[in-house]
Amino acid sequence: MKRFIGAGLTFLAFLLLFAGSVAAQGANVTGQIIGLDGNPFPNVTVTIKSDTGRTFTTKTDKNGNFIQVGVPDGIYTVTLASPQLPQGFSTHFQQNSSNPQPWNINLKEIAAASGESGKAEAEKQAFANMKKNFDDATAAMNDGDTIKKQLATATADQKSDLTSKMDADYQTALTDYNAAEQGVGAKDTGNHALIWASIGRADDALAKYDDAATAYQNAINMKPMPDYYSDLSTATVNAAVAQHDPAVLQQKTTDAMSDCDKAVQLANSAPSVPGAPAGGSTSVADRCYKNIGIVLSNKGDLQQAVDPLKKATDANPKDAQAWFLLGSAYVGSVQSKTEGDKEVFIFDPNTADALQKCSDLDPTGALGAQCKDMLSSVNQMSGGVSTSVGEKPAKGKKK
Repeated sequence: MKRFIGAGLTFLAFLLLFAGSVAAQGANVTGQIIGLDGNPFPNVTVTIKSDTGRTFTTKTDKNGNFIQVGVPDGIYTVTLASPQLPQGFSTHFQQNSSNPQPWNINLKEIAAASGESGKAEAEKQAFANMKKNFDDATAAMNDGDTIKKQLATATADQKSDLTSKMDADYQTALTDYNAAEQGVGAKDTGNHALIWASIGRADDALAKYDDAATAYQNAINMKPMPDYYSDLSTATVNAAVAQHDPAVLQQKTTDAMSDCDKAVQLANSAPSVPGAPAGGSTSVADRCYKNIGIVLSNKGDLQQAVDPLKKATDANPKDAQAWFLLGSAYVGSVQSKTEGDKEVFIFDPNTADALQKCSDLDPTGALGAQCKDMLSSVNQMSGGVSTSVGEKPAKGKKK
């Protein structure tokens, strides 16, 4: 009897020892591999390696399934190898025998997720590069504008160096703005428009008016804005005055006026913004039409400057500068004819009114003073000037 009990205890001890040995060896790991085509991936070598270096190797069957026995609990690196995976693939799993989970790997889903992640990272980097180029360009533009203001009071010997520095700044800005444009996402129309408008301003500063007009048009195509149309108008009329063909000049001036009309229409239709200054469309119209008038006046095309300047004063009757420019355009484009012994000057009937309004709006300023002087001259000439000998010398003769 004692021998029987002893034998039973010995057998029980053996069973317990065996059970402990099995537990120490670990549990089975199962899983399935799905290929890049979305189908089960057969004949893939699956290598399972612990952080201690212990390694198991198995293969998938025709259904992409694999099994590995005796894997102890822990964290493992799983590597796949196949001729269809020339670079291999690795990932991590945790073995927990108390809560076993299949180690499934779907390469198609992983590739898609990685592609989206990579795309997002690339877009993020492109945006960062775009912003840096844009900021650098804007800094260069600001430097160029600062130098431009200095030129107004610079001495003759300073102007050459300052002009060279200014042009270099504007060229740097143009280069960096173009680089920024390359980094904008295809669907980011707002930034595309902003950068194209900035390219236009850099071209303007370098007197590349046709290029500027193209850039502003690109901005408008992306996002029509009143300011973009206004800038396009100024670039177009600047390009116009460089033309030697009167027909081309007239057409481009007409186009510039049309662009101002569109700018005003957009400003009028824009929803009001709380806190924004009133008179947005008035400001756009005044600035846009007046700029056309300034460019034409500076070129000496005073007769053509009248219409845009009239529109500027219609938009903002309190703009003394616009009235001054309009009055000057009237005076500069005066016609004359000879009647008997007099040269009669034919002023536009609105000349005196324009000059008077300029004087009233700026009674103590430089513009007001010039308008008073011109008005006085107009009044003196309105009755005509005698061309008789002894009263007024004829042209080309002395008293």
